[in-house]
Amino acid sequence: MSRRSEAMTFFFDAASCSGCKACEVACMDRHGLEVGRLWRRVSEVTGGGWERDGAAWRNTVFAYHLSISCNHCERPICLEGCPTRAIGRRDDGVVLIEAGRCMGCGYCAWVCPYGAPQYQADLGVMTKCSFCAEDLDAGGEPACVTACPVRALDAGECDQLAERHGTGDIAVDFAPLPARELTEPALLMAPHAAASRSSEPDVELAPRPPRGLREWALVAFTLLSQTAAGLTLFAGGLRGWLGEGGGARDLDLVVLPVVMGLLATAICVSLLHLGRKRNALRALSNLRSSWLSREILTASVLLGLTALAWWTTLRMEAAAVRAW
Repeated sequence: MSRRSEAMTFFFDAASCSGCKACEVACMDRHGLEVGRLWRRVSEVTGGGWERDGAAWRNTVFAYHLSISCNHCERPICLEGCPTRAIGRRDDGVVLIEAGRCMGCGYCAWVCPYGAPQYQADLGVMTKCSFCAEDLDAGGEPACVTACPVRALDAGECDQLAERHGTGDIAVDFAPLPARELTEPALLMAPHAAASRSSEPDVELAPRPPRGLREWALVAFTLLSQTAAGLTLFAGGLRGWLGEGGGARDLDLVVLPVVMGLLATAICVSLLHLGRKRNALRALSNLRSSWLSREILTASVLLGLTALAWWTTLRMEAAAVRAW
């Protein structure tokens, strides 16, 4: 096994699950979740159809359920991608979001292949399954595990679960679940008998995890910043053709303010995407692994360099006027 033996892990028996959604309801009740914000989601996997068999028709229909939450992965890419470092991992493997650091950008939801992080609109932050950490620390079980009437769910340390349920498979590689190598999830599964057919082209998963958060602001940021970058490159080429004379300075005096305006507008518009704007300055906290942090830094550095170039051009123009 690739996971640490003492890491807290979920076990799910797809063959036993009846799809009653008691785990969903218990989770919502335990954590006070509003309708639509699901930390644990029960989905139905369906497929098959009718095939002609001589003079008769034979059905190949199958259906089973998956109960999936945050899997508190060994390699949580939500943690790696979070620009504010609001996501942390405890010694027991439980992955938690610190609301005080979160700026509600939703990047963790986009990178998570399980769609686990969920946006809480009234607070403007991202939330997700906490493995009922408070109950766990008090010696209890997660609410979803306690509520399951057929005991299709269980939780505990990885090795203990594997021994208890006689399985060594971690997040068995079958559709619609992603390959386990991607995040190394804390999920032991006893697959349904039809799991081997889950990659067939007509298989459907309903409902699917929600995707996307207020993307229009990010689209505007991308278009404005790319326009600024393109204009900078074009002006640089044109400036080289003009040489270092007054024509180049005149070009800079026109182009540089436009580039500055585009970049400043792009950065301001991107703030509209955030659920908690007061934490925006924390977006540079995770340059080591977050591409979003690096993108913000790149835009900010380009804005600063453009402002410096414009100020230098103004001084050179003023010096030229005095000399004349």
